[in-house]
Parts: sequence; structure tokens; C-alpha cells
Amino acid sequence: GKRLADSWKVAFLETCAKEHHSVTEVFTQIILAIERAEGNNPDQKNSCVLS
Repeated sequence: GKRLADSWKVAFLETCAKEHHSVTEVFTQIILAIERAEGNNPDQKNSCVLS
């Protein structure tokens, strides 16, 4: 898996839903990648919160 991800130049994250290992991290990384791809800066702190 890691070699394939490296060859595609993409992130590699191991997870295990059964043991709840890194599941939240995977979704967080996906959301951050989408935000960056859309030109948003998810690392910048904003004072506006929508819920």
C-alpha cells in the first residue's frame, strides 16, 4: 500500500475500523485535502462558525 501511494504521489494512512484505529484521522485528512484543493486555507483560524 505505501509503495503504491508513493508511486501515485498521494498520502498513505493505515486504519482499522474494527479497532477504531486512525478512522477519524483519515476523514480529517480527506476534508483538509479537499479544502486545500478548493483554495481554502483550513489551517487559518477564522472567527466565523456556522452550524
